[in-house]
Amino acid sequence: MHNSSEQLGHLSQNDQKLSIAKKYFSGPVPSPEDLMKYEQIIPNGAERFMLMAEKEQEHRHYVKKALLEEDKKITQQEFQIKKVGLFSALGIAILIVLVCFFAFYKGFADQARSIATWGLIGVVSLFITGKMLSYKSNSESDEE
Repeated sequence: MHNSSEQLGHLSQNDQKLSIAKKYFSGPVPSPEDLMKYEQIIPNGAERFMLMAEKEQEHRHYVKKALLEEDKKITQQEFQIKKVGLFSALGIAILIVLVCFFAFYKGFADQARSIATWGLIGVVSLFITGKMLSYKSNSESDEE
């Protein structure tokens, strides 16, 4: 709430003076002077304005809390998805290493090298494209 009165201009000529003042008040409740006038016109007018302001503030707090809770829930879900992806990538990498060792053990060294190379390229490219998609979706949601 802002309550202010500022002198906009002061003109004088001989004995005549002209003063211009601007007064403004902002907020959910009228200025104290206006509130007294409402009280004279409307029974319990001041109290009704105060109740209205309190209800409005309560509603704003409720909405803000609900938005924060929803954001927290979404963040937790995103974390779970990323954790599953990370463990899946680890599992795939371990599987590739095991297949390579098995192929090398059976005498297929060239095939083992090929599997290791292409497997590594595949896992790395999945991480890179996953990061790019994550950055893209984050930048799109930031624009909204």
